[in-house]
Parts: sequence; structure tokens; C-alpha cells
Amino acid sequence: MADLLEPGKTISFRLPNHTPSHVITYLNKLKKTEGRKFSSKIAPLFVDAIDDRIPQTDPDYYSLPIPENLSNEERQWLENKHTKALISQIVLKLATDPAKAFELLAQNNEPQEEQQQSEKLFQANDVAASFMDQAFFADLDDDDD
Repeated sequence: MADLLEPGKTISFRLPNHTPSHVITYLNKLKKTEGRKFSSKIAPLFVDAIDDRIPQTDPDYYSLPIPENLSNEERQWLENKHTKALISQIVLKLATDPAKAFELLAQNNEPQEEQQQSEKLFQANDVAASFMDQAFFADLDDDDD
């Protein structure tokens, strides 16, 4: 049986003859600047390109890219199951009532006097509190203990 690929495994491949010259130039420049770190720089590009070509097989999941400039603490926070549940509920609310979400954004972007601005912030906090009190909002208490 052939060796299966898994994270950390080394793979190699040949560039196709029809590889555009600008891609080859980019790869050569990257190899020169990165040296031994070259493969760790191109591996994410390879994985992302393959990931983009794979059809979405599970309709209950949707992948979102995360910003590259997050700290380790921010990345760990995003990986938390409670954070994922909260983000899921926010997406659900935006999907079920997008007009209200955009209306709220438009209200917060209008230029106003300082007193009116604080009233808008209070109003936005009321909307957030209302959202969190919704019956469909996930119970994030960990009752498994």
C-alpha cells in the first residue's frame, strides 16, 4: 500500500512545462530570500489552492479565512468551541435579518453631535442585548461537568 499523505509528510512534484514565467520568477525569488524556509512558505499556498478547488461537501459548514495578523491569544480565542458557537449565532442573525444589521451599521456611520453619538452607542448596546436575549441564542454553559 502506498504511503498516505498526512500533516508533516514531505511531498515533491515537478512544475508543469506550461508554468507561467511570472510564477517561476516569483518562486525563484522566494527560494532565494527564504532559503531553507522556502517549503514552509509555499506549503500554505499549495494547501489553499487545493482547498479552493475542493467542492463544499458538507452544507452545514462554511469556511471563513481569518486575518493573518492575529496574535496567538486571538487565534486560541477563535478556536474555542464557545467562540465558534457565538460566531455561528451572529452569522445566523445576520442571515435571517440582514436589513436590520445594515440599518444598524448605517446609523452608526452617520456624522452626529457628541450627545447624539452616545445615544446611538446606547441604542446599539440595546440591540446587542436584545440579540443575546433571543430564544434561539445558544446556551453556552458547559453543563457536561
